[in-house]
Amino acid sequence: QYFQFHEAHEWFHYDWSSRLITEVVPTEVPLLEMYFTLFDAEFARYFFRQVLSMPEFIAGSNSWGPDYLWCQAAREWDDDGDRPGCYLVPLVSSHENSQQIEKGDAFVAKGHENIDRFKNHPKFGKW
Repeated sequence: QYFQFHEAHEWFHYDWSSRLITEVVPTEVPLLEMYFTLFDAEFARYFFRQVLSMPEFIAGSNSWGPDYLWCQAAREWDDDGDRPGCYLVPLVSSHENSQQIEKGDAFVAKGHENIDRFKNHPKFGKW
């Protein structure tokens, strides 16, 4: 995983994090990577209808970007404001898919282009 707070083995280096594992305490975070995400179905419909309306994203060669958006978008979508945008639920999983996406310079450059498109978009840029 790119963001280290998503790596459970990293949590054992900090005293504060032992409770997260032993008691499975959901913790509010500003970002959740695409690895394993659960959505409120109504929010998912709202969010993906907007994101998937960008032809340049659909035609792209990678999926970078939406995971930078959905926590803030969910917070904004929740009219009552009584739910956090994203929780990290400390579950440990084993990723047994040994196939890797080739991540050469061109792949990374395209990913950064996607992220820049979202940042510069009038609606998504605020998320």
